[in-house]
Amino acid sequence: MTQKKGHVQDLFARRILLVTGKGGVGKTTITAGLARLAAASGKRVLALDMERDLNSPSHLLKALGGPSSFDSDEPYELTATLSCGRLSAKAGHQIFLEDNIPFKWLATAAMRSKYLQRFLGAVPGFQEMGIMYRMLPFLRQQEPNGDFTYDLLVTDLPATGHALALTSMPEPMLHVFDGGPMAKAIREAQSYFNNPEQTGFVVVTLPEPLVVSETFELLSALERNNAELSAMFVNNLPENPWSEEEREALQKIVVEVPPNLGGIWSYHHVERTQKARKMLSEHLAKRASSTPMFCLKDHEGLTPKQRVAAVLEELWDCTPCD
Repeated sequence: MTQKKGHVQDLFARRILLVTGKGGVGKTTITAGLARLAAASGKRVLALDMERDLNSPSHLLKALGGPSSFDSDEPYELTATLSCGRLSAKAGHQIFLEDNIPFKWLATAAMRSKYLQRFLGAVPGFQEMGIMYRMLPFLRQQEPNGDFTYDLLVTDLPATGHALALTSMPEPMLHVFDGGPMAKAIREAQSYFNNPEQTGFVVVTLPEPLVVSETFELLSALERNNAELSAMFVNNLPENPWSEEEREALQKIVVEVPPNLGGIWSYHHVERTQKARKMLSEHLAKRASSTPMFCLKDHEGLTPKQRVAAVLEELWDCTPCD
């Protein structure tokens, strides 16, 4: 497979890609595909998922060809240029305490306190603070020669709220922590999450009317948080087998035939998804910044690992769709 220059590879100029969208749209598959493509393009890549517990199953790790779960807090090395790790708020809180309490055993003892864990889980912003503090060491980590260990972090966000929280969290938290190590870490995170040259937001959606409506809401919320959309992926778009002339002829026929006739559902499905794709394209065209939209095929019936391989092949040659 020879490398081809394309718009998808342009995303890899950043340090962080945050993949977000409604649940069930294929974020994990797209995250894995982007991570593998970046690694094949010469980047040292760390793919990350986000869960509360280290021991819970990792769909991302498995889709990348690894085991079903992590056995340590350190990233799992898949190849020389691709690793997979987990972001958990609990691990981030542990790192923060270890950095700021003189004795490591005191930090460990503090994290065993159920009262402290309840407090950290209940106070608004502290979960995101933990995620942020877990991510920063991956961004800072260097090799003996001074190069960053990871050129790119591709993160699979479990829900749209996490993307919004990471972009809106730093400024309000600085009003609470206006000095000390916490404020320093927040400002460092702000230099990444609120900088489009460092962090790219990738939205994944489906060509279905309800999902498209929710995607529009997400885009508006990201814009309010000054988070620049870097790319959109329209996943599971069925192939349109008809020319424009054939489509016009079919439009006249379908109104005269029984709705249960074989093939009618497929026609309406293609029409509905093409209309949704057009709505997304028109919405992006109205935005101030030019955002590429990539359309990926429907890979129904494949295993997660097979879907990632199929998406990787598409991404390698993918150019923005209209």
